[in-house]
Amino acid sequence: MDELKQKKSAVADLIRKAESFIFSNNEDRALGLLAQAFEISQEIMLNFPEEEQAEFAIIRINALNDLCQKRKGILQQPMSEDLPLVAIALLNKIRALLLANARDKAISEMNSFLQRFPDAINKKADVASLCNQLGIHFQNRM
Repeated sequence: MDELKQKKSAVADLIRKAESFIFSNNEDRALGLLAQAFEISQEIMLNFPEEEQAEFAIIRINALNDLCQKRKGILQQPMSEDLPLVAIALLNKIRALLLANARDKAISEMNSFLQRFPDAINKKADVASLCNQLGIHFQNRM
């Protein structure tokens, strides 16, 4: 558990530093820190699938990333090609649950995912594939 505590602390520190850079109009440095925070949060979600704070951190990272992109004037592509960072992290968490033989928890997480990102199943083949692996009938969701 000590490893989990260290990783959570590192993520929180990186997010705070990124926010500081954003308010200092240094979006490039903030984006670098947010990328590091995302990687660590992703590790937490994969290694500790029951840890919910990692998901909240990724939601915050995604929001700050969007803010940086807007402030830099970079146009964001719609969800048709890319899923938000939190969606990608949640899919990885579901895969980790499957690998850990926590099928019921994976099914529950996938159902929650589909409620939050209903269009993802039409836009990403791996989402449909994951639903098939879990035995989730998704035609009714389109």
